[in-house]
Amino acid sequence: MIDDILDYAMPLINIERVAREIHALCLDNRYEEAWELTLQLSIESRILRAALAHLNEKENGLATTETIEDWKDKVLSRAATYIAPQGSNG
Repeated sequence: MIDDILDYAMPLINIERVAREIHALCLDNRYEEAWELTLQLSIESRILRAALAHLNEKENGLATTETIEDWKDKVLSRAATYIAPQGSNG
């Protein structure tokens, strides 16, 4: 049970922290910096989705031998392909 909480808690904490940082930057009219942080927000969201999918599979007896760390590695490697060149606003 505690492992399940840890699987989704850290991405949620990170999402909240990054969202607050983005909000603070927007309030200071620092939109380019805020825009750059949206990638981190997307990555954390994808990690959360993977964790929840893993937990759902585990709950329904469909879990594979793949760990949440395997999921995170996949998500992060895919996310690396989305990184825009510095200074680009997509």
